[in-house]
Amino acid sequence: MKISDKYVLKETEAHMLKIKFHYNGYFVSDPETTYKKGKFYELKKGLDIDEINIIDLAKLVKDLLGVTEEFKLWYGQPGNDLSDGLRLLGTDKDVIRFINKFEGHPIADLYVETTSANFIDHWYDTDAAEEELEIGYNEDNSDPDYVDEEDIEGDGDGSNSVNDGENVNPSLTVATKSSRNPKATTLSDFEDEDGDSSDLQSPISSEDESGKKHYPKFKLNDNDEQVKFEEGQIFSSAQLIRSAVKEYGMQSRKNVYFKKNESKRLVVKCMPCCSFHMRFSKAASKNYFQLAKLNAIHTCHRISKNRQCKTRWLAKKLIHVLKHTPDMKLKALQEECKNKWGVMLSKFKFYRAKVKALEMIQGAISEQYNHLRSYAEELRTSNPGSTVIIKTTPGVNELVFERMYVCLYACKRAFVTSCRPLIGLDGCFLKGTYGGQLLTAVGKDGNNQMMPIAFAIVEAETKDSWSWFIDLLLEDLNGFQYKKWSFISDQQKGLVPIIASTSDYVEHRLCVKHLYGNWRKKYPGDELKAALWAAARSTTMPEFTRAMDSLKKLNEAAWKDMYDLPASM
Repeated sequence: MKISDKYVLKETEAHMLKIKFHYNGYFVSDPETTYKKGKFYELKKGLDIDEINIIDLAKLVKDLLGVTEEFKLWYGQPGNDLSDGLRLLGTDKDVIRFINKFEGHPIADLYVETTSANFIDHWYDTDAAEEELEIGYNEDNSDPDYVDEEDIEGDGDGSNSVNDGENVNPSLTVATKSSRNPKATTLSDFEDEDGDSSDLQSPISSEDESGKKHYPKFKLNDNDEQVKFEEGQIFSSAQLIRSAVKEYGMQSRKNVYFKKNESKRLVVKCMPCCSFHMRFSKAASKNYFQLAKLNAIHTCHRISKNRQCKTRWLAKKLIHVLKHTPDMKLKALQEECKNKWGVMLSKFKFYRAKVKALEMIQGAISEQYNHLRSYAEELRTSNPGSTVIIKTTPGVNELVFERMYVCLYACKRAFVTSCRPLIGLDGCFLKGTYGGQLLTAVGKDGNNQMMPIAFAIVEAETKDSWSWFIDLLLEDLNGFQYKKWSFISDQQKGLVPIIASTSDYVEHRLCVKHLYGNWRKKYPGDELKAALWAAARSTTMPEFTRAMDSLKKLNEAAWKDMYDLPASM
């Protein structure tokens, strides 16, 4: 018997995806996200897109590119630049998403991010540009008190300067999305520009075979290690000196300050009666500062006020505490700083520092609204079939967020197919800068446990916002299975007529716990409570009538308050 050709499976042509690796570089995000200082390698033969996996990609990176250290693989959205967001290739789920994204595309760019990338840190360029406006040095831009030793370090040609870039190995910069709000608090506002602080310390005043002196490079650690100054120390930038002096002042509990703060010379003093003195100088032929003079002996006493304890510095120090205890009270923060640094600060200063620290940990609240559409797209991608709706209103220069509705596919499908058609509605206030209300719809599963269905963020709990939320919810649920849904809620004003006008196939019940909470203020007593709950648990009208008659015998006024409500509710 001959089988027809239409019943014979035909081989489908494999989709061969070309891979282009970018490696030995790093990400920067100013002004746009780019991959710099890297090389690229394109595979001669494409890979079957359906057979791509993490193990094979990692093997290609190690064997073909020669990467031996730990690394991460990133890819951008097909057809877009890196500013539109990077995606990590770390799990099988990420690979599936990658395959779905590049189906139908000829080539994919993969970026290798290693844990140690050698690149020039441009943080000092800004400081140098600003400090050129300062005065107090000679026409050749050198310190008049500076004694230039040709053999301090290197041959005097700047080969070992911090701007050379060959020996600099700071921590890798991770690409992030640029903020649309120029006034927003960002991570860079809290960073101490510590230069090449990760460089190893060299022995103090050591000499090599040619007799040249090598002075130690200063290293500022992030783990609150004690700051120590020594004559001849090398500092990569003026900003590193400022950060070190600030740390020293707080650790030693001394009120040190900059008597001179110029581009080529910095002089540090303490209180007027104190003999402490430091002078940092920079020669015209060098790109670094050196501690030229040091008198480390203090002849002053400790005080409870320290001018180095600024709000931004304090915010950075509070990050480690507030990461684990974000609700820590201001009084507790005051005690923490008093025990650690011996300073007494006002509650208002601690409030500002706490706000800045939380902004760095969580991100500025206003900035989070800029990522709402990306969040919505991620919800739809990770859980296909989900409903995410964002409602905005026109503002002065841009759209202003008004409402957001979220109903995950897994939640609504599980509720419709396996739960009773009883939906609980409630709302609560959102505590924060912008306020608003959170509206929720929940059900109960077979074990009488809470089953979330949908939620919405609205401007207020009004008739219009409830109507908008319920209409979207019923549209979602009826898309699966058309039922006679029953809603249960408190006596929210306007909610009863809204549900009644929604559909003929919708019932509304009132929560007896909320009813009794208001009712017992006027009619307390266990007997009245038992009679009310007996009426609420009735399943037939005769049973309900008998329970209400019992309530009437106990207290006619209490019976009248409940009798005004429809029996069906």
